[in-house]
Amino acid sequence: MWRLPTAWALAITFFVSSSIAYTCFAWLPTILIDVAGVSARDAGLLLSLFALIGFPASLLMPALVARRGIVMPLFVIAAATGVVGAAGLLFLPTVATWLWVALLGSTPLLFPIVLTLVGLRTRRHQTTVALSAFTQSVGYAITMLMPLGVGLLHDATDSWTAPIVILGAIALLALPTGLVIARRRKIEDEWELRHGAW
Repeated sequence: MWRLPTAWALAITFFVSSSIAYTCFAWLPTILIDVAGVSARDAGLLLSLFALIGFPASLLMPALVARRGIVMPLFVIAAATGVVGAAGLLFLPTVATWLWVALLGSTPLLFPIVLTLVGLRTRRHQTTVALSAFTQSVGYAITMLMPLGVGLLHDATDSWTAPIVILGAIALLALPTGLVIARRRKIEDEWELRHGAW
């Protein structure tokens, strides 16, 4: 898996979704209190909104990917909503704060998409297991650094500007990974191109 583009694209997409989700679960209320001036109660409600956005997406996205074959448009939407949500918190945090939170909460819709694509980009059960293990292991290994890193960065800069910019930049990673995944190549095909018969 380490040498296969689709495997890496799925792992990085998993990182994009997970890192934004876990970083926001850890820091979004504090960010909202500090930059948007909301109360602790409202920050909690806005975090609930962030979490709830993913529920309908988790039901709808797999069907769009598996039945309709829609991939790249969903990656573009995920990247765009993440960037616009982060930009809103950065430049207009007190204006329509709920909108920026909802948009940022739309980027983790990539999570159910990745889980669906792991099965769609393989032919054999064994390959699916290997791809799933690679995707989640690499994705979570990088993700686990994000909440701590964001906290340390805030402490070092005494500002939420850099962490918010990083969240927007991470969302943009969905564009190149989406281009790779949208080619609909099977993992077995990529292996055979590089190593011969499976």
